Amino acid sequence: MSCKEVKEFIKRALFFAVLFIDAGFLATYYALRKIIITQRRLNGPDLWSSDMVVIFFIVSTVFLALLAYTSRD
Repeated sequence: MSCKEVKEFIKRALFFAVLFIDAGFLATYYALRKIIITQRRLNGPDLWSSDMVVIFFIVSTVFLALLAYTSRD
């Protein structure tokens, strides 16, 4: 394998690793959110700020992964 092929492989591997980590993070977050709501410790509006943080985190990490994947280095 040449250096260019190794570099492309690493880019693809990191991209899919970030997507996998994001999917696991979302699954964990929504499972915890469901537990919190079913135990009625917090109401829906109280979770709005944490929902926005999660949305920002996921969108920003996917955007950065796409930028890294499509870069022409």
